[in-house]
Formats: sequence, structure tokens, C-alpha cells
Amino acid sequence: MEIVKKDLIIRKNTSDSLMSTEFRTCPHCNMPGSKEILNEKPDTGSAFSLGENGIYKICHCDNPQCGKNFFVHGKVKVSTGYVSNIMETYFEYPIAKTIIHKSIPPNISDLYAEAIKCLNLGALNASSIMFRRVLEQVCDNKNSTGDNLPEKIESIIESTTLKRMMTLVKNFGVLANHDDRYDYEIEPNDVPKLQEFIEHLFQEVYITPHNLSDLESTLSNNKK
Repeated sequence: MEIVKKDLIIRKNTSDSLMSTEFRTCPHCNMPGSKEILNEKPDTGSAFSLGENGIYKICHCDNPQCGKNFFVHGKVKVSTGYVSNIMETYFEYPIAKTIIHKSIPPNISDLYAEAIKCLNLGALNASSIMFRRVLEQVCDNKNSTGDNLPEKIESIIESTTLKRMMTLVKNFGVLANHDDRYDYEIEPNDVPKLQEFIEHLFQEVYITPHNLSDLESTLSNNKK
């Protein structure tokens, strides 16, 4: 059972007491908003049952430029009363689009997109290994120096916090390869944190320098 994200459910007071809307991001258009639930049923008896409060849903996107439907399989943490609940989403189809900044090199963005696909499918070890590959490619792209990955990380990153993040990305990639140095099995909530760390890396190494240069150029080209 691979939890990949959590969504706030807004329960609407209806005569049949079923959830009729919930707030989530549409995997088609990537727009957050209130999504109408067209159909829902417990997953009991299914080979993929999540146990008590497991549920299948068909949702409809409220974005007028989208208006598409999507499938969700998850587990409601609280299922009674007209209150805001938390839903743990285990699987969603179609897989959410991955939006990647234009400043990130294509070979790196392709690896990152593959890692996200693995994560959305619940393949925790595969996504951890792919995030480590992303880190390796960033180091190569930025002409890092050193004989091993820790030394390469050290050569291109100044922030102590970001170095700690990248060390964890590296170590979880090693763990995912079933390295006997660790007596730990990767948990569903671990890997989204690795994704967050990689996004911090992208921001530091590619996106912020790109945006700085862009604004500096804008001012420079518009001097009186």
C-alpha cells in the first residue's frame, strides 16, 4: 500500500450523506479546485483493497478549459460527519503531469519525469534510484569535481541544508538497491520528501540563476 499524497476532502451536506465534492488537483490540467464526485464505491472485495474506508472514485474537473474525468483509489481517514477529512491517495489515473522548468536540461528533466511516474505508481525503490540518478546528472551537468558523489555534491552546492538533502537522496538511492549497510525498508511517505529535495536542488542550481539572469537582462536592456 503505497501512499503518495494526501488531499483535503470537503464534505458537502447532501441528502444521501455521500461526499459530493472534494478539493484536489486535476491530473489532466494540474489545476487545484473543488472536484465533483461522479461515482464512488467501497473497495471491499477487491484484490487491491485498502481495508476499512478504502474507496474508488470517479471525479470531474471543475476547470472549464478542462472538464475531464479522472479515477482515484484511496483511503478516507475519517468517514463520518460533515467535516473536512484527509484522504490518502494510493493511485490516480491518469498520472499527474510533471511540470518542469525550461532551464533544466532535457536529459535531467526526462529522468525526473520518470522518477515521478515511478512514485505515482507506488514503485518506491525505483523512484528512489531515479532521484539519485537525477542528482548524478545534475552534478555532471554543472561540471562538478571529485572522485565520488559526496565530493561532487560538495563542489557544486554551498548551502549546508541543501547538502544534507542531497546526501539523503544519495543514501536512499543506495538503500533502494538493497545495500546491506542499512536495515530499513523505504516507507511510502519517505519518497515524496526526496522529490521535494530534488525540487530544492533544481531551484538552487537552475531556476533561481535563470530567473536572476532574466530579470537582470530585462533591467539592463531597458535603461534610459
